[in-house]
Amino acid sequence: EPDFQTFYQDVDGDPLISSDVKWYKDNGHMEEHDGLEEISWDITKKGEIWFCKIQVSDGEDTSEWYSSTTSVIENTPPSNVSVNPQQSEVVMVETDTMEFSVSAEDSDDDDTLSYRWMLDGRIVLLEEGVGSSIYLMKTDYDSEGEYILRLVITDGDDIHENTWAIDIQKMNRLPEITVVGPEGRSATIDEDQSLAFSITKSDPDSDALDVRWLLDGIQVWEASDKYTYTPSFTASGSHDVTVEVYEKDTGANTTYTWSVDVENVESPSEGKETLLGQSLDWWGLVLAILSGIVALLLATIGLMRVRKKKGRLKEYMLATDKLMEEEEDPATIEEKLLEVEHQIKDEFSQGKIEDLHFLLLQDIIAGKRGEIRKASVTRKFGRLPEGVLRDLDAMLKDGKISREEYGTFVSTISKSESLSSDEKEELSDMIGKWEEEDKDILSKELKEDIGLEEHLEDEANEEPGEKDTSSDTSLGDEGGEEESKEMDEEPEDKQDEEN
Repeated sequence: EPDFQTFYQDVDGDPLISSDVKWYKDNGHMEEHDGLEEISWDITKKGEIWFCKIQVSDGEDTSEWYSSTTSVIENTPPSNVSVNPQQSEVVMVETDTMEFSVSAEDSDDDDTLSYRWMLDGRIVLLEEGVGSSIYLMKTDYDSEGEYILRLVITDGDDIHENTWAIDIQKMNRLPEITVVGPEGRSATIDEDQSLAFSITKSDPDSDALDVRWLLDGIQVWEASDKYTYTPSFTASGSHDVTVEVYEKDTGANTTYTWSVDVENVESPSEGKETLLGQSLDWWGLVLAILSGIVALLLATIGLMRVRKKKGRLKEYMLATDKLMEEEEDPATIEEKLLEVEHQIKDEFSQGKIEDLHFLLLQDIIAGKRGEIRKASVTRKFGRLPEGVLRDLDAMLKDGKISREEYGTFVSTISKSESLSSDEKEELSDMIGKWEEEDKDILSKELKEDIGLEEHLEDEANEEPGEKDTSSDTSLGDEGGEEESKEMDEEPEDKQDEEN
């Protein structure tokens, strides 16, 4: 609504330097407003009659008092309007609730204010009465989007409006897990027995999901709704099996954990452990494999001419087993195994170890070196992901690490999502150190292998009776001849037994 204002001028164009204004309401002089050249509409009320008198001067002459025309106040619009929130743009998240409020007054005694709240043009609340009005906006998981909330206040003649732009953002809901089995939060099984776990998964927002399984906090399986736990003979006690369902895009997850009590049962190797805590039933498997290798080699013994020296296979096998039992530091064990390997090569070059025994001892020492290194990795990093563990076994099977094997392994661990960046770096450095140590050994062995091939080829070309026995001179000429003679005279059944 326009305010009451006064206007005046000088017919000569002289500047006016003073003015005197008096205001009247219902023919009564409103002295408190004297001197004001403008009166705001919000101090008026419906039905009042207003006019003013004015006198001006240009410094030389002063005008007469002039009276304005009268104005009848027909209506006073709502006033003193206060809204909350005050900002015109509001951000909410699904499931939020926000209060919008307004307070207003009307100076017309007979007027009643009404408040009309409209959301995107649809009336959501209508109230009446001078004072305050509140609209409570509630949202749910389907409320995502942009809205316009409009408030209209009216006294029946005039209105006051306020508008808010509301942005309701999506709230992500977590994945949901339905347990198929085992039921409940706990289960009991015996060592070396299997327990199957199974779930179904869903997401209220239809987000893409993935799954990982953890045993005592370490990932053991992924990308499947099923997992089978088979504890070893050394796993008695309480263990936690956890399934984690997570959103591929956001990583938001839901977990479910079972407490599994593994009962101790007697195993064939109960109470017997190697230096590194591995059960001897594993050693039984290794010995069975080695026995198969020995059997295969012995099957071809008729095609090979072995030396007529007493092999030292048993002595060196006992020596390496004793070393594994007495020493505790893996680095010391590996260093001493290398010394034993060099000693075996020296004795073989002197003809004191048979060809087949030499090859078998090399395989045994390589296997033990691989066991030591794998145990060191397991002790430091715990249970490794399946793919990393598979490549680690392949790399350590011959006891020495080549540059190509190291590169392949580093590529594997770099792709693993189960290892942290620090763990990847530490594991890479650990294997890299062994690769550097093995580099010189492999280079030296290459030269020795070339010499060995030439040596075996020469032996294969020798005629019977041409065998050089000078390598036994360390035992004395007489002792060597006597031993050779005794061996030549040994009964056939005794030689068969030894073979």
